[in-house]
Amino acid sequence: MSRTSPCRETRWRALWSRIVPIVACLTLVAPTAFAHPPLATVATLRIDTDGHVDLTVHYDALAFALNDVSANIPDEPMFELLHAGDDAIAQSLAACGPRFEQLCILEADSNRIPLSVATLPTVADVRAEEARRPTYPLPIKSTLESHAQLTASTSSITIRFPEILGIVVVTIDRPGFEPVAIPLGVNERSPAFKIIPIYESGSTTQPEPPAAGDSNSSRWQAFLRFVSLGFRHIVPEGQDHMLFVLGLFLLTPKARPVLLQISAFTLAHTVTLALTSLRIIGLPASIVEPAIAASIAFAGIENLVITRVTPWRTLAAFIFGLVHGMGVATSFNEAGFPEGTLVSSLVAFTLGVEGGHLAVLLAAFVLLGWTRNRAWYRPRIAIPLSLVISAIAIVWFVQRLR
Repeated sequence: MSRTSPCRETRWRALWSRIVPIVACLTLVAPTAFAHPPLATVATLRIDTDGHVDLTVHYDALAFALNDVSANIPDEPMFELLHAGDDAIAQSLAACGPRFEQLCILEADSNRIPLSVATLPTVADVRAEEARRPTYPLPIKSTLESHAQLTASTSSITIRFPEILGIVVVTIDRPGFEPVAIPLGVNERSPAFKIIPIYESGSTTQPEPPAAGDSNSSRWQAFLRFVSLGFRHIVPEGQDHMLFVLGLFLLTPKARPVLLQISAFTLAHTVTLALTSLRIIGLPASIVEPAIAASIAFAGIENLVITRVTPWRTLAAFIFGLVHGMGVATSFNEAGFPEGTLVSSLVAFTLGVEGGHLAVLLAAFVLLGWTRNRAWYRPRIAIPLSLVISAIAIVWFVQRLR
């Protein structure tokens, strides 16, 4: 009967003495990685033929009331505000109007146009959202409406949203042009959108129609921005997606097996991203988010017990791709794109997402690929990293069950 040699036993003890603290530390840090499902801010800016501007913003009301970004703020201060009573909530919400008017910059031909907030979320709105999802109400989604008036000579506008609103997907709807939806980065000023000159009633002069190139340019800019948004959704913002792709890589870090798994994952991911975004299918986030975490944990744990890519592993990658696609589609379900822009925006976003997946794989090959043929790859690289991935994912799973 064979026995483990003292030398080998010493090496294993040394290895596990390094692994356990890493897993423990990352497990403790993991709960801060996703405090609550981040909400993409969605806005619509409409201009009528008289130059009247209506700006509607769908956003995380509590995060804005606490002067923080939805994707970054921890749960604790938001729950403290919810439990502080209606008077405290009302006071915090009332402060949002002046803050929005000060920080949201609408410019016409480089001159700032004052915005006037007309409607803010109320305590009743907050309590209604809380009652709708009593188990885990965050984020509290609500709507702010504001107005402005352009001058008769306005030829173009730009807008920059408050930094604390994070990434904003804004739809610009103006006379003479097709509506266009465009994502803006944090504190980013939009491109200039041309405006047909406003003419007073009774004028015999007719406005010139927009040049075809103007609309085409706007659509192309929007397409590229959605590609960038999709990429950022994975790198650096999609920690769960990055960990899952890394888990697929670690089992057998060779091009063909990895590409087989990623191809199955990507195909399924694209299918459900499209079907969910088009509202053909859908599951609530309370199911999808824990399922995503469970898929990551499964990939990491399976790496500990199998050593090669099997047909089951490829099928599992496909199944989990279906789940991940539903998770990515959440922002599209909330955005409310104008007719004719959803498909092009979805295609661009999907290209960016898959580009992010490939970027994660490329980084993994660059950093770890050279170790794949070493005898110590599995005990020193694959197993420790798979344990770390599984530990973090299990924490996320428990957290997302709330």
